[in-house]
Amino acid sequence: MLTERNQERHDLLGGREHTDANVREKQQLLREWWGVTDRETLLAALRWIDEEGHRMEFDRVARYVATRSPEELVKVRDTLKDNAQARQELEVVLAHHAKLGDKSLLGWDYSRYITLCRWGHLVGYLAEDEAWDRIMPVARRLQRTFDSWKDLGENYLIGREFWSQEETERNGPLYREVYQHLLDDPASPWNRCAWNLDLTGKGG
Repeated sequence: MLTERNQERHDLLGGREHTDANVREKQQLLREWWGVTDRETLLAALRWIDEEGHRMEFDRVARYVATRSPEELVKVRDTLKDNAQARQELEVVLAHHAKLGDKSLLGWDYSRYITLCRWGHLVGYLAEDEAWDRIMPVARRLQRTFDSWKDLGENYLIGREFWSQEETERNGPLYREVYQHLLDDPASPWNRCAWNLDLTGKGG
């Protein structure tokens, strides 16, 4: 989703050619959005996603909601009227948790994990083999967890809404347009690569 949104290449591990300008741009992006400045901070970010991610907080809010009556939730909503982010988190959980179940925000978290691996390779924090060794197990987990590219894309959008009320308000519709484009365009990777593609590396 983010690769498409940024108009980057799906067929390059790093998303872009390895030029000085592209490296500098991604280094800045990693620093500003993730606090990643070197290999160690990249690995720390990957560990956080793998062990916690936003799905941990999503599930925590869901457990809280499960202990409250509808009347109590009305009061909770009222107490959050001046906290847009917390209100957004509550509303996203109420709207989606029951349907998602054990999937939680796995698609959102691990799509970002893969993106970090790709960017980490572009800027030189991960060797090519290292990046693939981290990406492929995650890709197989996503394939086992979700039914289709559509299913994964929906989870990404839900996760993004949970992650940031501000960003959702700022450009949420653009991401929904990207999602629809990936579904509809016959040339998109979602339509060119079958969801059940063999990811074992064992061939036919």
